[in-house]
Amino acid sequence: VNETRRLLRIPDPPSVTATKSPNCRNERGETPLWLAANAGALDVARTLVEAGANVDCRNERGETPLWIAGQNGQLSVARLLLGLGADIDCQRRSGESVLWIAACNDHLRLVELLLRNGARQDLLNQVGICPLWIAACNCNADIVDSLLQADNVDCRRSGGESALWIASQSDCPRVVQKLLTAGAEVDTTNSEGQSALWAASRLGHAKISAQLLVAGADVNLSSNFGETPLWVAAHNGHADAVKLLLNFGAAAGSRDRRLASSPVENAARNRHPEVLRLLLSNGICESTS
Repeated sequence: VNETRRLLRIPDPPSVTATKSPNCRNERGETPLWLAANAGALDVARTLVEAGANVDCRNERGETPLWIAGQNGQLSVARLLLGLGADIDCQRRSGESVLWIAACNDHLRLVELLLRNGARQDLLNQVGICPLWIAACNCNADIVDSLLQADNVDCRRSGGESALWIASQSDCPRVVQKLLTAGAEVDTTNSEGQSALWAASRLGHAKISAQLLVAGADVNLSSNFGETPLWVAAHNGHADAVKLLLNFGAAAGSRDRRLASSPVENAARNRHPEVLRLLLSNGICESTS
């Protein structure tokens, strides 16, 4: 109760109900229960609910007490609110659900609690990101494992990047392997035609590239601009990725559609001597003028 008084900013009130409604709001639309959930103050939350607090009151961003408990990993408060019938699938104004935000912030036990209570996994935020996608982006293999279902393994955001694509770009080998094992499409591309292998090669993630290639990724799949994984790896000077791609039969003579340049020309122009040596040692020799 003392904590309730502090949260309500009332000097020495006799009780919650005798001073202010438990559903009063501050300038951000946050109720005392929202603030208690935010802080993980279980006893305060219970006191407020007993005094008539609305468990689904939203602040100006559309966040409920359960939502903020999910963001902060407040497991006990979340369990209390769920037991009182709080909306498990509430979404704030930008579309993130309770499950989404718990997955985003790596709160595995809270994710498991929400799933056990029937939280929907198909709710997207405004840019089309699902909970599995954000967990893959964060390299959280345990949460990805909890969220994986046959019908969501290839979930994509609005730009076309799948969970496998973003895990490949983020250099998450455990997540990549879990997604591949679950049947993720290995040659998935985004709206620019860039594959997961392309994304890994661009950043020099050779281990990820190897996983994708072993799983059957097309080593020569080019983007909408004609940039192959080898092209972009050479362009950025990633020698390990270049060597790997060559070993898997990458075509070194391909040219992109914007610069009309080849991997050899990229390596020479951008001063990547180790990459240039690798390409030349594989019998690739052409004019760099």
